[in-house]
Amino acid sequence: TVTGTILVAKYQESHFGEQYKMLVKLADGAKVWSTVPTSLGDVHKDDVVTFTATFERSKDDSKFAFAKRPTKATKVSAQVVVADQQEVA
Repeated sequence: TVTGTILVAKYQESHFGEQYKMLVKLADGAKVWSTVPTSLGDVHKDDVVTFTATFERSKDDSKFAFAKRPTKATKVSAQVVVADQQEVA
């Protein structure tokens, strides 16, 4: 489970059709690229979100990961400070 701030949210074409994606920056500076879970609805830059997923670290950047099958997603108040963040595995 991770919590972070959305840097970018956009629709992107792929061989699966159009998908809603987001780039999330975590408290430790790591970034995660993920499909936006439908439970979040419409998201925007600077929204703070929490979600669970399977994370695959980038081969090129140890501070970047791809999220697979994101679930249990919620929007968090922007005033929340994340004190404990799980390291991207």
